Amino acid sequence: MSAAETDPPLDLATASPGAAMAISGRRTDGTFAARGIFGQGIFIDPKRKTVIASNGDWAAGAADRIASQARAAFYRAAQKAIDDEAAGMPNSAPVR
Repeated sequence: MSAAETDPPLDLATASPGAAMAISGRRTDGTFAARGIFGQGIFIDPKRKTVIASNGDWAAGAADRIASQARAAFYRAAQKAIDDEAAGMPNSAPVR
């Protein structure tokens, strides 16, 4: 099981009132993430020298669990693609 699956999700409901972005801090796999109140996101993976920044204007905001899970799956897929490329493997099926 990957760290992205075991670390607690970001939860803006528990962030400071008026907070525009919540930062998860360093996760167990060494990555960092932040999520904005309207679905913006930043994912930093120092090991893979990768930064993913995304704009967002989700109708349900950061409380949209389905969109949040989809973004986490995208981050895992990006990590896998980077690892596969480094290992000389051809493109593989998306992570689900």
